[in-house]
Amino acid sequence: MSKSISSQALKSSTDHSHGTPAKAMLFNELALRYVSTQSDKLSVEILNGRMSDLSEQLLSYFGLCPITDINPQRLRKFIYMLETNGSSEKKINACLVTFRACMRFALSHHWITDPTMTKPLLNRDEFLLPDQTMMSTHEFNDLYQDLVQGMTQGTFH
Repeated sequence: MSKSISSQALKSSTDHSHGTPAKAMLFNELALRYVSTQSDKLSVEILNGRMSDLSEQLLSYFGLCPITDINPQRLRKFIYMLETNGSSEKKINACLVTFRACMRFALSHHWITDPTMTKPLLNRDEFLLPDQTMMSTHEFNDLYQDLVQGMTQGTFH
């Protein structure tokens, strides 16, 4: 992505640079803002690697997810998905570095307040505890609505 394209896209989006946005920023918007601000700070090789990680893996998984809904469990699911798709350990680690860089950028702008997602996931293989949720409230509500619609269609049609 060239500097002019990323800066144009950045200008066309709503300004969230001062404080917390009114609605939760999506990961794809965060990634765009991160890349546009880092394009003159990073070497071409590192920037291209980050863009590759974002476009090939991260945006397809986290793109439409509000950054405030991203939690360690969701990140573990992402890692598991990469592993089951046959990604190398090196590629997984590169994706995690890019992910953490984006989340550090969000934390520095106060778009998120929990620093957990900016740190390495040291215990990647640990099991989820019973009190940890696997779905966000939005995901649970969507699943519930789908189940209710499925049941009512089978009953009334």
